[in-house]
Formats: sequence, structure tokens, C-alpha cells
Amino acid sequence: SDAGITIITIDSDATINEVKSHIGANNENAGAIAARQAAEIIGGKGEIAIVGHVKESQTAIERVGSFRNGIKSLSADEKAMPIVAEEYCDGNAEKAKEVTATLLKKYPDLKLLYGTNEKSTIGICEAVEEAGLSGTVKVVGFDSSEEEIDFINRGTLTVTMLQNPYNMGYLGVRYSDKSANGNYITPSIDTGAIFVGKSNINSEEVQSILNS
Repeated sequence: SDAGITIITIDSDATINEVKSHIGANNENAGAIAARQAAEIIGGKGEIAIVGHVKESQTAIERVGSFRNGIKSLSADEKAMPIVAEEYCDGNAEKAKEVTATLLKKYPDLKLLYGTNEKSTIGICEAVEEAGLSGTVKVVGFDSSEEEIDFINRGTLTVTMLQNPYNMGYLGVRYSDKSANGNYITPSIDTGAIFVGKSNINSEEVQSILNS
């Protein structure tokens, strides 16, 4: 910034004033959608645990915070859908798996686990499968790697929040070019997020994002 170089962030934002534009999914909206899906999946009743990626990251802060607020607003009372644990895996799937295995033992009545990125979601799903709880303990995750799609098809991952990385990359280049040529660029662009599960994974909209 001091050298006169424009800073544009993609996917994960940075909390510095020098960022000229941020391009990515609105994580607060995505977390709220995840909360609505979670509430619907467990019928508005049951214990929930969160396994986030990196506690200090802006994406985790927004995805966890909006999920918590969403669950609270959708609960008939504070005991209906209690969030009994909030753990973090430092973006490591193996650690997410270990954390989840511990949570499954500590909270035998757990109804749903929420993962906030690809690695946390994969670790959660691996632990749930190894515990023989696929389909019993529901999982709401983030992102759309091949492993996550396999978990959806096997019934372990109930729903994942699908972002649009193609749009992020395309708009990142487009906005960089506009800025370099002295044109105005907006401070932020929401590239959107939708939920994906067995019910819609083969839809045209979902497939177009997965295959882009």
C-alpha cells in the first residue's frame, strides 16, 4: 500500500483499511443459511457442536457468529437447540477428526456438527463415519472438494455450503485490471453461497458451479 500497490482480497478478507476491494461470499449470509439448514435438518431440536477452522480468521469469526445467531433466532427456547461446544482445528483435517471424536464421546446426544471450511468438514465426516454414526449425527459443512462430495453421496455430509471460487478468481482478475487502468471498483462483491445436499447436488445450478 505504501508503494502505491492496490490490494484486493479474494475469499478471506483482511482487517486493514488499505484493502480497496474484497471479492468473496458474504460469510455472514452463508453462516445464516447454514443455521437455517441445521435447524431444519434436526427439526428444531437437539444438541449442536461447532468445529471451526482458524479461530482468529475473519471467515471463521463471521461463519461461526452468524451461525450462532441464526440458531438462537430459530430456537423455540434456549434449550431447544443448544450449542454445547465450539472447538477449532487450525485448518487441519486430522485435528478436526480428533476434536470431533472427543465431542462424540463427551456428548452422546449430539444431533449435529457444523464445520466452517473444507478441512474441518472432512475431519468431522471422517470421525462420524468411524464412529458408525453416519446419518445419525448430521453434518453441515463448507466448501465442495471431491472428498466432501463423496461424503454427501455416502450420506455422511448432510449439507455443505457451496461457494463460487470460479467467480472469485474471474472477478479478482477483472477488478485488478480495472484498478490498474484507473477505473473505479466497488469496495466489495458478494459472489454468493448456496447449500448443497443429496436433494440438489445433481441440479443444473449446482453442477455448473462444481464443474467450473
